[in-house]
Amino acid sequence: MSDTIWNVYHLYDVVDRPYEKLDELELNKCDNACGGLLAYIGSTEGVVFTNPSVDEPAKLKNKEDETFITVSCAKKVTQAIVAVKSTTHKDGFYFYTFDTKQLQPTMLEVPKDYIPTEAIEDGSLTIYLNDDMTLFAYVLDKTKLVIFSAPFDSKPLVSNLHDPITNVLFTHDPNNPARNVLFATTENEITYLDWGSEDSKIYKETKVPADGGAGPHLCTIKEDGVIMVCRGAQVNVYDAGGQLYEEFDPKKAAFNNQGNAEEEDKGEDENDDKEKKEKKKDKEKEKQKAEENKEQEAKEGEEEGEEENKIHKKKAYDRYGKTGKHGPKMQYILNGEPIWIYWIGNALLAVFNAPNDSMIRIFNFFPPCIFGKAAPGDNIRYIFQEWNSIIVVRTDNSITRIAEVDMTEKINSIIKNEQFDVALAIAASRKMTPEFISMIHRRRADSYYAKHKFDLAIDEYIQTIGFLEASYVITRFIDPQYAEFLVKYLEGLQAKGMSNKQHTTLLFNCYTKLRKEERLKYYIEESQKHNPAPYDVATAVEVLNLSGYRPESLELAKNYGLNMEYARMLAEDHCYSTIFEHLKTIGAEDVTQIVKKYGLDIIMFFKDEREAREFTSFLADCCCDGCPMKMRYKDDVKQCCNPDDFLRVFLLKPQMLVAFIDFLAEKKPEVCTAEIWNAAIESIIFKEKEEERDERFNKYFNFTSDTVKFEDGRFKYENDQVDLFLKSEEYRNGLMNFYIKDDIRYYEEYLKLSRFEQIPKYFEETYPIPIWRQTDRLWRYALKYLVQNLVDSRKKGDDENIATLTLSIKEFLSLLTQARIKSETRVAKRYFEEIDPDIIKDEEVDDENRPYDHVKLPKATDVIEPVEVQKIDGPVAFLDILEIISMDKKLRMGYIKDLARAEFKARQSRLKELQSIELETENEMMREDVEAYKLKFCHYKANQTRCKKCNGVIDLPAKHFLCGHSYHIECLGENINMCIHCQEKQKEIIQRKLRSLKKRDKRFENPNHVIAMSGVDPLFALSSLLQSDVMREDETAKVKEVLTEYTKL
Repeated sequence: MSDTIWNVYHLYDVVDRPYEKLDELELNKCDNACGGLLAYIGSTEGVVFTNPSVDEPAKLKNKEDETFITVSCAKKVTQAIVAVKSTTHKDGFYFYTFDTKQLQPTMLEVPKDYIPTEAIEDGSLTIYLNDDMTLFAYVLDKTKLVIFSAPFDSKPLVSNLHDPITNVLFTHDPNNPARNVLFATTENEITYLDWGSEDSKIYKETKVPADGGAGPHLCTIKEDGVIMVCRGAQVNVYDAGGQLYEEFDPKKAAFNNQGNAEEEDKGEDENDDKEKKEKKKDKEKEKQKAEENKEQEAKEGEEEGEEENKIHKKKAYDRYGKTGKHGPKMQYILNGEPIWIYWIGNALLAVFNAPNDSMIRIFNFFPPCIFGKAAPGDNIRYIFQEWNSIIVVRTDNSITRIAEVDMTEKINSIIKNEQFDVALAIAASRKMTPEFISMIHRRRADSYYAKHKFDLAIDEYIQTIGFLEASYVITRFIDPQYAEFLVKYLEGLQAKGMSNKQHTTLLFNCYTKLRKEERLKYYIEESQKHNPAPYDVATAVEVLNLSGYRPESLELAKNYGLNMEYARMLAEDHCYSTIFEHLKTIGAEDVTQIVKKYGLDIIMFFKDEREAREFTSFLADCCCDGCPMKMRYKDDVKQCCNPDDFLRVFLLKPQMLVAFIDFLAEKKPEVCTAEIWNAAIESIIFKEKEEERDERFNKYFNFTSDTVKFEDGRFKYENDQVDLFLKSEEYRNGLMNFYIKDDIRYYEEYLKLSRFEQIPKYFEETYPIPIWRQTDRLWRYALKYLVQNLVDSRKKGDDENIATLTLSIKEFLSLLTQARIKSETRVAKRYFEEIDPDIIKDEEVDDENRPYDHVKLPKATDVIEPVEVQKIDGPVAFLDILEIISMDKKLRMGYIKDLARAEFKARQSRLKELQSIELETENEMMREDVEAYKLKFCHYKANQTRCKKCNGVIDLPAKHFLCGHSYHIECLGENINMCIHCQEKQKEIIQRKLRSLKKRDKRFENPNHVIAMSGVDPLFALSSLLQSDVMREDETAKVKEVLTEYTKL
């Protein structure tokens, strides 16, 4: 960058002696420390830590025999080190390491051979410290570098550079920030020292390929770990591999060659002086020569770069670009020869002290400009960045502060002069917000647009993506003649993920109008790799399809999984075979959607039955085994389709519906839903022959089979749907099987569909379907149905039916006669099984001294209930039979002769039985009256002489029970009101009574009512209630309350 014009911008304010508290301090040995502190060595105070806002500085005082020589502080941790000269120590020299907050020093002794005696004597000793104080170094005998590693208890490492050392700079390896590295310079060379992370030993000492070394203070470290070296007026940039190259940047090259000319053109518009024009012409010639020199220099640099070692190439290209193409060497020519350089973020501070140029300047390299300057440049002792400023400490202990001005206002003024590169450089160096930087790019783009430099304008607009509204740019380039520029901007939106559907539509419309088929081909190739699309794929497919790029749209839709759109376009071209092949590669959800919309067209397209059956089999497999999609990942799971969604596909292909249902039922019947089974019933009509219909119906609709039932016993199809369909088709066999289902039992309809001669057989006890066990109404309905049909047949003169019906009626009356004869036995047996046994059985007592037999007969209202009285007449009452038979006047009464005989015989038998029961009941009542009289008016004689429990002789006090057992009072225990021997049996009897009472008495929940109905001792009744299994928890609580009251009484 020779003959560079450095434009000056005053971006810094310079203030001399800005801090009153720091004036007149002894700053001959000072350093800045972590936490915004300034450390220096006072003549009587030791090491002092202060800053402009501290009232009482912290101090590390020296002892009487100690003299502090120099201090150095870590920049990232609160650690520091001070060199100490002692008059009492055996070696006379050591270090103190300490925390800058606690100020508790730890002595670090130095082996005698490593004491820098010469530097101590002349006061030139300097301690070089890395940021976290894991390493520090100093110069020994001017040519040797002594390096100590934490925890500083081992022998130091020594590197002999053979020439006087001028600079020592600690930094970190850019490729591994955890690794410490160090640059050491002499006047002739640069040495790179690299520490290993395992044992902290120097494992590599590299001589950096360079044209020479660096003088004192003429090298500095950048944040990325590279070193800047100044020789004369030229600044070069190095890393461990040698000098670095700039990445090739056309913008930067254009700016270097033409940028300054643009600024001078502006000055030309303002001042038309002829002399300036002549000077500018001369400068243009010089710049042409400079351009030729640069091209030559770039070639030489490229050849030199190829000859550099591999380490240099790797690091240079990795850090500054991977294009394989680089620009010139990273070197910059200043406008003078500095005596000190210092890197301050994104700019270089250089100190000049020439007779006619004593100045501090801050250089920015791209674009080349000077951000600030301060005078003078002599008498400088120390430079550091602290307190949001650049601090310059001079030899007279005075301080100069260089601070930034208000950047926003300054940059806006620069933008008004259209010095956009300078504005961008300043904004980047000052870390302005992205929104502010975007504003600069927008202003620059607007300027280019006004000058009709549309290619440059669109590049700048791309830099504003994410901050500037896209419509602002699109409206400026919406005209067809700007389509190329608009495409570039829209692609920029896609690259940054900021495009929407409208942008995609506009972009692909531009592609099709401009015939950019190479871009379309690129997008298709990317889609084949299944890379995420930076645009809205659905919109792109739609635009391409409407623009006549059908193959491209199909390819995009297929590769990006727009299966519905892909099928739609194929359906428009009637490529149904291709749709079928595509269905084999996608998931269940997409298969379902496509088949629901295009399945009917697909199956109608297949003229060959084999193809149609293959498609039907594929749909069945999707329902049973899952869709055979391409599994991209190991954890992908095949999903099954719902067969209900495929039924409409076979609307015009009933035979394929039959095949579809057959596939499902044979392969995996559990996937068949109610809709499928309903459709299966409907498929029966597609069989023309009656035998085939019956075979199919019996195959899938065997109502006793588990195939058509859920786990809870419910049928998988809907009864109403089946009933309606079978009736509409008048399918007799199906209806008859349907009506006798357990959950239907339409026996009246079943009888109507049966032949007349078959009806009597249904009521036989040997018939497999127990119709005869149903209600009396069905017997009555069957008889009335046969007689009514006989009457109708007589009216029609159908002799064949008359004969058949007459014979069927005769058989049915015979069955009624048999049922009448058996009805008495069945009714009695059923009745006595339901009645509590203790009501009709004797209470058995095993003692021979029982005073009398106690038999409790049921009451008449308990024995014969109204419902049971009706059932004694058989399935149909005799009078009802006579009424039905009388419907046909020609039926002979001889048909019911046997029935009448059985009826009269049963009535006589029943009457005798009732008379016998009445007599027995009267006798029992008389016995009960006698017993009651004896208990009331006669005495009770206890015949027992021994206790039933202990078999001892009965003596007073004793207890005698009516059951004939006697006990000592002490043998009865707590309950003296209950016979121990009979207690368990009595409890069983009472619990049976309680259960019977609970069934027929709604007031069972009332304990007092239960006691009254039981007829036994109340305490015993209550205790029996608690021990019974007929009480709920809430009822038990009531019983306990009543029991407590009776116990108190």
